[in-house]
Amino acid sequence: MEKVFDVVLYIILILISLLFLRKDRLKKNQNFNFSVLYFSFIVISCSRNIGSDFNAYQNIFENIDTIPIEPIFEWIIIALKNFGFGFRTFILVTTLIPLLLIYPIFKNSKDKFLSFFIFLVFEYLFNQASIIRGFWAGCFILYAIFLYSKNKKIISFPFFLVACFSHYSSIFILILFLLKKIKMKANYFILYLIFSIFLGLVIRGYISAFINIEINDNENIPLVIKKLVYYIVYRQQFGVVYQNILHEIIMNTIHILFFIGCAFVCLTYKCNDNTFLNNTYRLLYIATIFSAFFLSIGAIDLGIRILLLCSIGINLLYSSYIHTLNGYKKINVFYCSLIYLVIFNLSLISYFTAIFDIKSPLYIG
Repeated sequence: MEKVFDVVLYIILILISLLFLRKDRLKKNQNFNFSVLYFSFIVISCSRNIGSDFNAYQNIFENIDTIPIEPIFEWIIIALKNFGFGFRTFILVTTLIPLLLIYPIFKNSKDKFLSFFIFLVFEYLFNQASIIRGFWAGCFILYAIFLYSKNKKIISFPFFLVACFSHYSSIFILILFLLKKIKMKANYFILYLIFSIFLGLVIRGYISAFINIEINDNENIPLVIKKLVYYIVYRQQFGVVYQNILHEIIMNTIHILFFIGCAFVCLTYKCNDNTFLNNTYRLLYIATIFSAFFLSIGAIDLGIRILLLCSIGINLLYSSYIHTLNGYKKINVFYCSLIYLVIFNLSLISYFTAIFDIKSPLYIG
C-alpha cells in the first residue's frame, strides 16, 4: 500500500508541474517557485518506498560485509552503520546528494519548468527511484560534464572518479572522449543504429560460447569484469523469471519506450553554441548506439543501464529542442510527446504498483 501512496504523490507532483507549464502568472517569481517545486520533489524522493532496487539495497545495507559493491557505496553504508544510522538514512543520503548536485544545472536551464517536468516524468520512476547507484553516478557525470564544458577540467576529474567508483559502468564515459570527433547528425545516427543492431544480431549466437558467467566464482577476477560478464550473458544462460505474461509485457514495453525516447532526442536535437548541452548530447548519442548493440546481443540489462546512466540531462536537450520550434509544429511535438509520456508512465505505474502480482491491492487477474 505504501507504494500506491508513493505513486499518488508522484501523480500530484506531475499535475503541479504541469500547472507551472500552463500558467504564466506562476512564472513571475521563477527562481523561488522553481525552488519550492524542486525541493518538494526532493522531500517526496527522500521519503519514498518505491523502486525496483529498494528491497535489494536494503539487503545490501544489512549484509554489506558479505555482498560486494562499488567502493563509494560501500564506504557510505559502513559510515552510516558506524554512526548508528539505518536504511532510511541511506535512502536520504543517496537521494539528496545527487539531486542537490544537479539542482543549479536545472535551475539555470533555458526553460527550468519544462526541463523539470521532463526529468520528473522520464527519469524519476525508471531511473532515480530504481537504480540508486546508477542515478547517483549519472548525476556526478552530468555535473562533471558541466564543469568540463566550462573549461574546469581539473575540477571535473574528481566528479568523474566518484561516478566510476560508484557504478563501474560509468567507465563508459571514456568513450565520450575517445569518440570526440564522431559526426552527430540524424542521418548518421540512423546508419550507426542499423550497423549496431546488425552487428549485435550477428554475434548474438556466439556470446555464450566465448563468455562464461562461472568466472564469478573466481576471486582473482576484478569485480568490474565480473559485472560486465554478468550483464552480457546472464539472460542467455539463465533467462528471466516473470510472474506472468502481463509482467513480461509491461517490462518489455518500458524498455522499448525508454529507448525510443532517447533515440527521438538523438534524432531531433541540433548542436548549438552551448558546449555543455552539446557534450551532454554527445554522451547520449553514443550511449544510444552502444545500447542498441547490447540490446541486440541479448544483454538487455547492460543496454538499458548504459542508457539510464547517460540519459541524465535528456530533459535539458528536449527543452532546448522545443525552443527551436514555432507555431503548430511546437504544439504538435509537445502534445505528441505528452501522449508518449502518458503511455510510458502508465507502464511504469503498472509495474511499480505490481498490477501483475496477486498480492498487490491493484492486481489485475
